[in-house]
Amino acid sequence: MRKRLLSCLLCFTVLVVMLMSTIPAYGALSDSLGKVTIKTVDVKNNTFTVDWKKATGAKEYQLAYKEEGTDSWIRLETTKTIMTVEGDSFTKYKVKVRALSGKDYGKWSNIQTVTTRFERPNLAVMSYDGKLCAEWLKINKAEKYEVAYKKASSKAWTKKLVTSSYFSVSAKKGVDYKIKVRAVNGKIKGPWSSVKRVTM
Repeated sequence: MRKRLLSCLLCFTVLVVMLMSTIPAYGALSDSLGKVTIKTVDVKNNTFTVDWKKATGAKEYQLAYKEEGTDSWIRLETTKTIMTVEGDSFTKYKVKVRALSGKDYGKWSNIQTVTTRFERPNLAVMSYDGKLCAEWLKINKAEKYEVAYKKASSKAWTKKLVTSSYFSVSAKKGVDYKIKVRAVNGKIKGPWSSVKRVTM
């Protein structure tokens, strides 16, 4: 029993050492590394792209971001002066960047605040039992979804608001239909999904 306990403790110790070895170790704040200046933060749907100026002495950079109101920063490293981050839809983030050289690091840039928009829904459609059916993954903070559909030969779209991520409507057999969907929160509407076509 004692040997088995010692064996378990040894395995646990090895596991802890392995996990610790994957955590990057940083040295000290270096005055020789310039402070990063963020030039722009551009938002596209649920992603944001951070662009910053080169910093003196930097060999690479570390970007850190977190959802506003939380304590834990997510850190990413790059040798470039631009990085795109994929976040949740309709969410406010804090972002900052600093220079790295080996294990040393420079001062953080001023913190920027950015709010993402809705992502583009990934729409799947099919014809089933005389109905045009559509389904998509739920989008963060979407209160409703606006579905637009029409006969492929028609110019006018019929629009419906739904609260679930599924939609179906009766359709005529042998007719081609087009359908698309977007997320809605109050007066804010996200980008349309790609238009899908289905033959009944």
